[in-house]
Amino acid sequence: MKRYILHFLPITLLCCLGTLQAQDEAVFSHYNLNPVLINPAAAGFDDVHQILFNARAQWTSFPDAPKTVGVQYNGPIGNVFGFGIGVTTESAARMTRFRARMNSGFRFNVGDNAKLAAGFAFEFHQMSIGNNIFGQDLYEIGDDIVESAVNGRNEFDASVGVFGRFGEDQNTFGGFTFINMVRSRLDDIVVSGQSGNTIFSHYVFLAGHNFTFDGANFSL
Repeated sequence: MKRYILHFLPITLLCCLGTLQAQDEAVFSHYNLNPVLINPAAAGFDDVHQILFNARAQWTSFPDAPKTVGVQYNGPIGNVFGFGIGVTTESAARMTRFRARMNSGFRFNVGDNAKLAAGFAFEFHQMSIGNNIFGQDLYEIGDDIVESAVNGRNEFDASVGVFGRFGEDQNTFGGFTFINMVRSRLDDIVVSGQSGNTIFSHYVFLAGHNFTFDGANFSL
């Protein structure tokens, strides 16, 4: 008999302290099925190999509407380590962003009813603007930021996180991730703390619970 599964989005909070800054994060809405998208410690956590393909199109009736395409893999390595890798491309109007991300996690048991993991992610970004922006009314000649982005602006980023499952059946799960810890140009390394923030200014909190109803072959 088929088992029916209904997924609600878990409680997720993206908290940015200090001065608000645009981070241009990728858009994902299925992190409840694959939490490694927002937490590197979840890589290989459930001792299964996972491949996720993601495609998202918004406002499709408008020209140059935002589009996101990506593929992600994560799985266990041995008994305690997890590994993940993924690439994503995003486009909106004249801007295109390429991302490559590597996740690593170390998992361990805490007693009989808890399993935890700590992880680290390294990410490479390349943002570019199409050269057809020249000649447009919105472009001002001599704009160094725009002109440098035509050939591609490269940045690094990093995040660290913890993730765990709890309870007899480990149906309760949660995680905490510090994101955007480093945003640096290849030719001019800048630590985010120099702008008045610290490397722990931006974080994501995730929590949820899976309710199973064996008699009804239904889970929530």
